[in-house]
Amino acid sequence: MGACLPQAFLSPGTAAMLGQAECEAGRACVPDELRVSPAPPHCKVHGAQAEGRCLPECLPMVHALADSVAADGCAGHQRCVPCYNPLTGAATSACSLNEDAPGEPPRTFAQCCADRGRCVPDQLVPAEQRKSLGQDSCAATTDLCVPQTLLDDPKFVPATCSVRAFGAEGRCLPACLRALDSARDRLQQDGCAKGELCAPCFDPFTGLATGSCTTGGDPGPKQPPKVFGHCCGAAGRCLPKGSVPAAQKPLLGPDQCDPEQALCVPEVFISQPDFVPAQCRASAWGSEGRCLWECLPKVAERAAALSRDGCDAGQLCVPCHDPLTGQPSGACELNGDAPKTVAKPAAYCCEQRGRCVPESLIPAQSVAQFGREGCDQTSTRCVAPTSLLAAEPVAAPSCQDPRTGARGRCLPDCLPEVNKRAASLVRADCAKAELCVPCFDPLTGAMTPACTQPGDRGPTEPKVVFDKCCMETGEALGACVPTAALPSGLPQLPAQTCQTGSVCAPRVLVEDPGARLASCTQLTGAGVCVPACFLGNDLTVGFLSQATCRANERCVPCSALGPGISGC
Repeated sequence: MGACLPQAFLSPGTAAMLGQAECEAGRACVPDELRVSPAPPHCKVHGAQAEGRCLPECLPMVHALADSVAADGCAGHQRCVPCYNPLTGAATSACSLNEDAPGEPPRTFAQCCADRGRCVPDQLVPAEQRKSLGQDSCAATTDLCVPQTLLDDPKFVPATCSVRAFGAEGRCLPACLRALDSARDRLQQDGCAKGELCAPCFDPFTGLATGSCTTGGDPGPKQPPKVFGHCCGAAGRCLPKGSVPAAQKPLLGPDQCDPEQALCVPEVFISQPDFVPAQCRASAWGSEGRCLWECLPKVAERAAALSRDGCDAGQLCVPCHDPLTGQPSGACELNGDAPKTVAKPAAYCCEQRGRCVPESLIPAQSVAQFGREGCDQTSTRCVAPTSLLAAEPVAAPSCQDPRTGARGRCLPDCLPEVNKRAASLVRADCAKAELCVPCFDPLTGAMTPACTQPGDRGPTEPKVVFDKCCMETGEALGACVPTAALPSGLPQLPAQTCQTGSVCAPRVLVEDPGARLASCTQLTGAGVCVPACFLGNDLTVGFLSQATCRANERCVPCSALGPGISGC
């Protein structure tokens, strides 16, 4: 209740506070309690931090502040109005009625948000704003950091921006807003003022509105949602490179995303910034590991040597330490994680030129080319050279057999097939304990495994193939081998049957110098079965018996042959 009093009877400060209500011109509506009491009751506002006065809600100034002032011990129809504006420190006139005066100096809300906001008690913040605000640097847990723009104008509309990383519509919002916490690492300034971030109108993962474009008097977004595509078997999202934290980039690759624009990030990396992978045990190596996604480049490049071992679908168990070198693999070091066990590198073999690798991890088509020398005779094989086991395999050094001109690769002589053919190979320009294995079989022209190892681009030189000789019913029983490459002691046709510089040698012995010719017995002693075409037209051939040899062979006494013929 109040009375209409002439404004001339009121002090200028009092008249300015009062409204006209239903009074005539020149009169002001004075609440009864202000006419009866010379000064309004004292009160404490903002958690007893500042001095104030209990004023009726009907006063224009109180009514205008109704959303930002509380009762704070005043009567039910009154509000405690501070003596000074807590934002600016300017006097409010609430404490200057009827010769009243403040008894305390001004107290303003502390600054926050890098001086772009104020620490306001949460009960003074409109309910629709609270969910997007945080404590920031405010000391009191009941305070919220409110950007100055909203304090100055609750209907303030933030500037429009474009999230450059994926071209989505957004708004320039203070970086201190709690609503930006979950995406802060992925947001950029993108044309906004200092201390602001361009927040998208829609969540790029779900397409749902974020609330960034409906604050204050914002009319809302003008563009439809833009959502990140799936990758990594639907376990990841294609995030623009610019929005991926620098610490994660070395782990990631494009997978199914645009390789120029985006990286495939497992969703758990996004939803749980402190994520630590599940533990596992790499059964093939018997070592500690972590479950990581197959789409991660460093996992994909080693996929052939990894297994699931209890990990979820789309994941592989990556050992904590490189099983060959014992060095940390990086799989067990994410977000403070660390291995629980010490490294157990694979055993050396082939005079430390190879490592003992579980047979289950060697591609099926390659198992036979590796032996077991120096390794567990039942479960591992000696893979040499170790460069084949690198994450990015390095091809064996190139070489050229000076006897034939054939190009090849330098391979360790401990490999079964290399060791088997050692008598027909040379070191050429290879390192010690290595032999130059041709890219193509000189007898058949077929490509050998020497130039098809991981990391090898294959041969670039033309193949060198020995001419055929010693033809029997359409079958070549011999090969024209350059004299320099001819194993010693082999029976041979006269040189003129092949091109100059080559002689015809038994094909079976060229292919495997250690092969044994069939044994037989002559009147003069032990012998071996030799195809007749290797014996020429010498008259003595007719005196050689067939003995136990095949129809097109003759039993040649060992005494008539050079040394080195297996079978004698």
